[in-house]
Amino acid sequence: MELAKAAKHSVHTLNQLQRLEQKWLQLHKLYIQQASSHTQQQWWNKFTQLYHEPQRFYHNLYHLNKLYDFYELNILQSNPELLKSDSDHSTFLLSLWFHDAIYDPKQKDNEEQSAALFNQYVNEINLPEAQAKLVQNIIMATVKHQIDSSQLTSDQDIYLCGVFLDADLSVLGWETSDYNEYAERIWQEYSFYGWEPYCKGRAAVLNKMLEKESLYFTKEIRDSLEGKARQNIREEIARLEKGERLDIHIEM
Repeated sequence: MELAKAAKHSVHTLNQLQRLEQKWLQLHKLYIQQASSHTQQQWWNKFTQLYHEPQRFYHNLYHLNKLYDFYELNILQSNPELLKSDSDHSTFLLSLWFHDAIYDPKQKDNEEQSAALFNQYVNEINLPEAQAKLVQNIIMATVKHQIDSSQLTSDQDIYLCGVFLDADLSVLGWETSDYNEYAERIWQEYSFYGWEPYCKGRAAVLNKMLEKESLYFTKEIRDSLEGKARQNIREEIARLEKGERLDIHIEM
């Protein structure tokens, strides 16, 4: 049985890697043709290393694949009007790849470091300055999941930032079993705190979310996910307040 589980895990991880490598190359084929094959491969190798770091349980290949699921199902298929141009698509996808490129739950400057890493990539491929600045602002907006309109130059940039932030928190509106897997993965990343302190801190974060008038910026995503997201959050808070743990096996 253990060998069977190990084999299934290996195939699962390989499938995630294969899909993401294809998506990384496709991003450049469609939108960033100026990047050489060598540069694309170098950065793919870098991402593979970063997203396999042992402190990651949610912010790893799993998160990237789920964001691509959202992009393909909730944007390309259901709401293509959310991204209006090639530049919108490439901005969204570059934000997807880089916003958690640096991630250590014990550190406080992950977003700053991720933005700095993105800047290294920009310098190699000569991305237009305005687009590079927008991606950097989107990365920094994920710190508190708030839009600082003073840092954005147009209504479309503000809107696009909101679309990405909504995608990043689309996890909140998943079906219960998927949400619970997300919750377990977050606990694994912060387990160094210990269970009781984690329960208290996590519940406080979730209660703060419920105080918001809306969890999502864009009407289409809000209409689709808001109700279920609030239900999931309330149920997790109730479980945390009781100190109840989830009995879930997660695959990296």
